[in-house]
Amino acid sequence: MGLMGIYILSSRNVLIPTITIHVVYFITSFFILKIFKKFPYIPVVCSIVSILSIQFYLNEEAYSSVHGSLMIMSMKMISLAFEKKYSFFDVYGYIFSPGTLIYGPFVTLAQHNESYGINFFSKIHIPILAFILSTSFLILSHYVPNELEFLNWYNILIQYKTAASFRYSHYFISYISLSLASLSGIKIDQVSLWLKVEIPRSMMNVACYWNIPMHIFFHTCNKKYFIDIYKNLKQYNNFMAVILTFVFSSMLHGFNFQLTAVLISIGINASVESKLRNKLSKKFDCCCKSRECLENCEHSNKYFSLRTIIINTVFLLLNIYHLIYLGAPFDDSYEGGRYTINHTLNVWSQQFYFISPILTLIVILITYIF
Repeated sequence: MGLMGIYILSSRNVLIPTITIHVVYFITSFFILKIFKKFPYIPVVCSIVSILSIQFYLNEEAYSSVHGSLMIMSMKMISLAFEKKYSFFDVYGYIFSPGTLIYGPFVTLAQHNESYGINFFSKIHIPILAFILSTSFLILSHYVPNELEFLNWYNILIQYKTAASFRYSHYFISYISLSLASLSGIKIDQVSLWLKVEIPRSMMNVACYWNIPMHIFFHTCNKKYFIDIYKNLKQYNNFMAVILTFVFSSMLHGFNFQLTAVLISIGINASVESKLRNKLSKKFDCCCKSRECLENCEHSNKYFSLRTIIINTVFLLLNIYHLIYLGAPFDDSYEGGRYTINHTLNVWSQQFYFISPILTLIVILITYIF
């Protein structure tokens, strides 16, 4: 399996140094894990430093072709810090698994090992449905928006089209990864709940359902790596604990101002929105929290109550606007997605006048008023 993964990697990256980087990174990380087994923070730091160093060493074109696979490798190596038993060849097959090496998704070593005993035809419908969905989102991202003339009538609709095209491209990759992972025998049913993102009840839902395996990875890391840090931060402010997660995520993606700004913005919006909606839920006794209430919740005003509908609709529209704002810079103006800081700031300032962060500040003020 590992040899097949390296073959796929070599067929995708014609530059020999990029293949060597993956192999050297794997070997180095493995021995760091073994040597510093009692210091699980060290593999995290080494992974982040390695990604940033590789980004500095390679040119933009070469780095853009390998940063996805390097990030998946880093997540896998970090997840091994708390595994008790594994051999060099176990990890080699896990890291270079052809089903998850290029596009992901993140899977644990246990999930990978279980794939060897799964009947290929037992869940053949999953890769088939995932492939159909990925093809649908490919068409949606590149062809349908350009054919709908009414999307060019107003500037906000043009920006919505740009942001939606970026999101649909992400869904395309997500379902391709699900299809490939399922074909390789890995037991995984879902990687992204796109409806939860496109109709965003809350920014918390966007953060959770955009990439479910990655969300699970960070949630696990928070429990295992940052549990003491989180306890200390939550004594002062839960906001800082949430931001730490998104800073960690942006570091694994490498140094990219636009992506870092988007990730941290999502974290800030999710945190302040959740706090306000918790207060509104108590004050108006309604089901308007960031996460949906259970059927037997204690609120008197359920989902179809007028006040609940109004509050949830306001936040729905607000979150749609945030998604338009955050996705608008991901346009076709730069080949390979190598966006500059000036490009990002120009889009947000000239086309949106930084209204999204202003709205976030207003939400913060309302939270303190309540």
